[in-house]
Amino acid sequence: MAEETKAGPPPVDEARGAGLARAGAELTRVRRRAEVLGRQRSAGRGDVDFARYHRRDAARRELMRRRIRWTLRQATKEMRERGDLGMATAEYAVALLAAVGLATVLYKVVTGGAVRAALQAAVMKALHG
Repeated sequence: MAEETKAGPPPVDEARGAGLARAGAELTRVRRRAEVLGRQRSAGRGDVDFARYHRRDAARRELMRRRIRWTLRQATKEMRERGDLGMATAEYAVALLAAVGLATVLYKVVTGGAVRAALQAAVMKALHG
């Protein structure tokens, strides 16, 4: 009997496949550009929906600006009233560096030979009576 072959798409070489992928990407870019140009043309005609959308959008932006300004005014007002109650970020950084330096010095002292020998002698004395 003859060998059965499965039906399927013909094999595509890599160069042709890459070319098809580029063509698909180019088609997508062209479609997007056509949509943008269509919107611009409708805006140029004074399309009612487009104008209404932009008026509503501008009103939303103005409302957001007012909310942000009010929030910032409130925050700065509270800061002025409160004064300086704690450490600032730079002071935290300096305090952290000082703590790290102290911890490093203590670590070096404790792991040094004299302290280690004294601690070891104390532990051995406690264990052996």
